[in-house]
Parts: sequence; C-alpha cells; structure tokens
Amino acid sequence: MSPTDMQSSPQNPSGKSSAKRYFILIGLVLVVLVGWTGFWMVSKNKTQELIDKVLARQINGQQVATCADQTLGGFPFRLLLTCSSYSVNDPKSGWRVEGGPLRAVWQVYAPNLAILEGDNLLRANHAASGLEIDVRATLIRASVRIDQALTVSRFSVEGQELDLQTNLPAVTQSLGQITAERLEIHGRANPEQSEDLDLAISTSKFQSAVIPRFSGTLSATARKGLVPAILTAPNPTKAWLEQAGKLEQLNGFMTIGQKTLKLTGDLAFAQTGRADGDVVLKILNPKPEASKSKIQLSAKDDGLNGPLTALQLMGKPVSDGDLIGSKVDLSIRDGQISAGFLPLGRLPALK
Repeated sequence: MSPTDMQSSPQNPSGKSSAKRYFILIGLVLVVLVGWTGFWMVSKNKTQELIDKVLARQINGQQVATCADQTLGGFPFRLLLTCSSYSVNDPKSGWRVEGGPLRAVWQVYAPNLAILEGDNLLRANHAASGLEIDVRATLIRASVRIDQALTVSRFSVEGQELDLQTNLPAVTQSLGQITAERLEIHGRANPEQSEDLDLAISTSKFQSAVIPRFSGTLSATARKGLVPAILTAPNPTKAWLEQAGKLEQLNGFMTIGQKTLKLTGDLAFAQTGRADGDVVLKILNPKPEASKSKIQLSAKDDGLNGPLTALQLMGKPVSDGDLIGSKVDLSIRDGQISAGFLPLGRLPALK
C-alpha cells in the first residue's frame, strides 16, 4: 500500500466529533426550552390562581376587585394581565378605586409582585364621607406586593404629568387644582416593627393656584398604621387617631425657587385630628460663590421667597454642605404653627 493510500483510507474523526457536539448542544437547548416552558406554565397557573382568589374575594357580600375582559399571557419571560377596566372596592372602609385600561406585569420568578400601569384616569371615592378624587395623567404606574393572606405588604404609586382634582373642602379652598410633572407615593411595613407603616412622598414641579412650583420628598413612620383592626375599620383614619395617631421620624426636603427647605421632627394627633409637635426647619440658600449671577425671579417659582427670607431672619445661622441659611424651631399646638410668638398658619385636621 502506498503512502498516499494510507493517508486517505482512515475516516475523519473530527467530523463525527463536531456532529456529536452539535446534536448534544441542540438537545441541551431543547431541554432548557421545555424546562422553561414548564416553569412558565407553572408560574402562570399559580398567578391565575392568585388572580382568581383576589377577584372572587368578597366582603359583606360585595366583590373586592373586578377586571373586565381579563387576559393573562406574556410568554416566555413575563406574565402579563390586561383589563379593559378595573375597580378595587373595600366595603369595610368605604373606599373604591376604578380606572382603565390596566396592564399588570409579573416576573415569572416572583408571581406575588405586580407592576401595574394605567392610562388617563384613576378615580377614588369614599362612600361614607362623599370624598372624591380624580387623577388624570399620561401614565399611572404602581408596584404592589401581595402576601399569603392576599393583603398588600408593600406598594408604590407614580403619576406622570398629572392633574388632580378633589371635592375635599380643605384642598379645594386652600389649594385649588393641583398639577405635577411627577408624584410618587410609597408605603411598606417598617422592617423593625411590622405594625408600623413607613410612608414616603416624592414630587417634581408640584404646583397649584396658590402654591409656587416646588420639588421635594417627605417621609415619616405612622405608628400602628398597619394594625389589622385599624385597616379593616369603617374609617381607618379615625381608628388610627384613636389608637395611635403618631407620625415619627418626619423628614422633608424641598426646593422652591432659590430656597432649599429641610424639615425634621415628630407629630402626635389628637382624636380631633389636630396635630401637636415640635419640628426643626432649615431654610437654606446657595453660598454666594456657588450661586448663579443675574438670576431672574418669577412668581411661579419664587412666590414665597419674601416670606421665607423673613422667616430666615428669625432663626439661628446654620451651614449645611454647600448651603447656608437659618434653622428655625417651629411649634405646632392644636394644629397652629408658630415660630416663637409669630403664628404662621394652621394645619388642617385629619378626618
């Protein structure tokens, strides 16, 4: 046999090896696809069971939630629930929220955590008091986590380019129509005390007919805010005032025109809804070297510049990072706000 024949006779082992690896890879991909599809179907079934339980739940013979034209899909990476309209009703407290259309997205690995999105309108009303709140926005988004007892353990709500109207006299008479570029509300159980409710509000370009435009955040802990007896009471606010009525670790930050405001303190509320407490307000400006030259003031942004500057003169000088200004001690007694002997206004009573 010639050397040429010896070189050409053996089969090519590298070709068989490559084909084998190729088929193994295809097999692995198919196993992963089948496994993921099964996992998604299990997640979908669990989520559908949770949705069915929520929609079937009734209190005093009244349905708690509705979802018109319900569909559940979203394969392969998420679970997507759509409703042409929706409503959430709590007969015990008297609150009802409705709107539509609604999109709810669950991640397949966390079927108890939903991201909700709605367009145009959210309407809330309270049967006992007749209170109505209408929110129109380009987008209303919420994040809701539901625990095993089918109650909300954590929530976040965000509105963009929103317009808020209400028939609440304390709001309509003092504020009028409210608009904001963005408004967020967050709530959760306090990590150290599960019966306490941590609340936070954040807003950008918030304004009304009587308040200049501002942006900022406000957070506090409502003691006993998640006690079941309070949450299920016909009037949760009244029940909270009777059993606890304390907002602690109040912390606020606001930019309004050329001023930066920082607020800290605690508040206690009487059963009448009137507040008592002592808070510290810092009214700050940029340091001269950091401020912009030739700044033009406007009523829309700087309408409170004069009163805030006058209030600064009553405080103690303070420096806070690259800001300087004054620290003013405020006392609140039966809702009346005072700086020393000077009355500044009155907080509306909680009801």
